[in-house]
Amino acid sequence: GNVDYESSLLSNHKATIEVQATSADGSSTTGTFDITVTDDTTGDTDDVLTGKTISDTDAAANEISESASSGDLVHITAHVVDNDGDAVTYTLSNDFHGWFTIDPSTGVVSVAGNIDYESGLLTNHKAGIEVTATSADGSSTTGTFDITVIDDTTGDTDDVLTGKTISDTDLAANEISESASSGDLVHITAHVVDNDGDAVTYTLSNDFHGWFTIDPSTGVVSVAGNIDYESNLLTNGT
Repeated sequence: GNVDYESSLLSNHKATIEVQATSADGSSTTGTFDITVTDDTTGDTDDVLTGKTISDTDAAANEISESASSGDLVHITAHVVDNDGDAVTYTLSNDFHGWFTIDPSTGVVSVAGNIDYESGLLTNHKAGIEVTATSADGSSTTGTFDITVIDDTTGDTDDVLTGKTISDTDLAANEISESASSGDLVHITAHVVDNDGDAVTYTLSNDFHGWFTIDPSTGVVSVAGNIDYESNLLTNGT
């Protein structure tokens, strides 16, 4: 395979091998030998990546829409050269929570997962990544880049539920007989809308001692356990 004078695998530029000799009678013995690797300076600068700056050779702005799909480019192409001609591979030592990925050969950065303009992970709507470039000689260097996330306002009002009122769309009186069975309706259908079209789920943060339950999708409230008109848990029958 490839022999490299600059490899960090060597000790004082020596490679150690072990030979095992085995007899037909099953006995064996081993011996170790050191091989000195000499430097070939023909077109070799003993160059390493350590301390070098990783540049971005894509001149476009480093930005991506929050509606981008997996594989879409963020306009970062990481690039650094080992002047020995040693191959350089690229990895993301920080992929910003799995949002991005990098081509190990070309250094092109692209979308890996969901992008969200409203995410609390962003700082001023920017995602920071770190690229590590590693040479075949074992040396490496890192560089950081910011990617601006662009708001997609197509059908998106950046709407949130915070502060909105949950209404009851069931017009019948909110009442139930103490003889009701599990699953009987109490005539409450909780309803609130996120105008982005984001799905809304419902839970009971207070189910009155386990008496009631709610459908997480429809918001319909029903009986979960025993109902008792005489219970001292009630206030004026409610």
